[in-house]
Amino acid sequence: MAADDCAVLVGIARYFESSTYPPLQGPVHDVASVYEWLISKSGGDVPEANIRKLVTDKGLFDNPNLKPEDVDLSEWKPSLASITSSVFSLIFDRHKRFIRRPNGRLYLYFSGHGFTNEKVGSGAALFTAEAGGDDHANLGGTLCAEALANMRIFGQIVLIMDCCRDELSASPYGRLNLTDAEADGAQRVPRLEIYAGPKGARAQEGALTPDGPIAGYLTNAVLRALREMPPNVVGQISANRLNDYISWNWSRLVPDGTEPPKPRIHPPFTDQTVMYFPSGREELVDQEFSVPVDRSPDFKVWLQSMAPNSELPRNVGMFTDKIVTWVGSDPPIDIELSKPNDAGRQTFALRLLAIPHDLQMNVPDRTAPLIFTPGGGRVDL
Repeated sequence: MAADDCAVLVGIARYFESSTYPPLQGPVHDVASVYEWLISKSGGDVPEANIRKLVTDKGLFDNPNLKPEDVDLSEWKPSLASITSSVFSLIFDRHKRFIRRPNGRLYLYFSGHGFTNEKVGSGAALFTAEAGGDDHANLGGTLCAEALANMRIFGQIVLIMDCCRDELSASPYGRLNLTDAEADGAQRVPRLEIYAGPKGARAQEGALTPDGPIAGYLTNAVLRALREMPPNVVGQISANRLNDYISWNWSRLVPDGTEPPKPRIHPPFTDQTVMYFPSGREELVDQEFSVPVDRSPDFKVWLQSMAPNSELPRNVGMFTDKIVTWVGSDPPIDIELSKPNDAGRQTFALRLLAIPHDLQMNVPDRTAPLIFTPGGGRVDL
């Protein structure tokens, strides 16, 4: 379990002024889908106690024609105050001191109506439920992620904004009441930012199947990609590959006949820690390998799946005394080797799809590839 990971999920489907902010169907369903992924062992594996979920109340959701005078203003939630309170409940202790989770990841998910203020940057903000008239109540999602990164409260931050990015330069972003000071090392906190479209574009929702529920196209695409993408040698998906996969497969990830703008995904900077997600593929298994201690200094192996669609592109494993480094489509991945056993061998494990793989070695008497299917016994190299 990712014990230090936390999440704030916001889905706003009804607004105080429905003429300006029309009723939506997707946000409530989307928050439920993201929540299920977060608590899943094959997903985020986040403790339920560390998740704050705020969605439009059922009474408001079931009555799309409500007028402002029908409901007291305080009942229009999620509001800016309720969202702020939820964030603060995760980052402050009872003495109002920061709870620092350097090994934790914070997920910020915002769905509803939104905008971007080009004078403040290229991010986005979510209008909160009390927005209406001259009150443009909102929370700047990008500013929220930046502020928390600046304080180094979490080791990583994932921001997903399934909302429009209409350009409203006259509307200032709502902010969390946090200091603008920047903690030492704040620039090393990796952030993944996912927006439903480019600046000026509108997010879209719709039925994913003829009889299915209404869902946000971006949210569905992200969750679907995490379930179906080919993983790396340890069963993970990097933020960079997630970006590429959604971009290349966007027309397939949305319903037939729709042409919404492609999402805008900003992975962490190259000098920051690589951000990974667990693969949702059910057929992943742990496979143990062993190598002789007296291997040659230039010993290498080449591993790939035999699936026609390259479920695992060719990866090369390079060995030192204690580490095997895998180089492929992801940044290099270091895996520790065990201490030598009585048979003079060291072991390591990979997490692979249970499909046939071939493995080649630069050993004179092993010219033919070694064919195996992960999930069986140990593979001796």
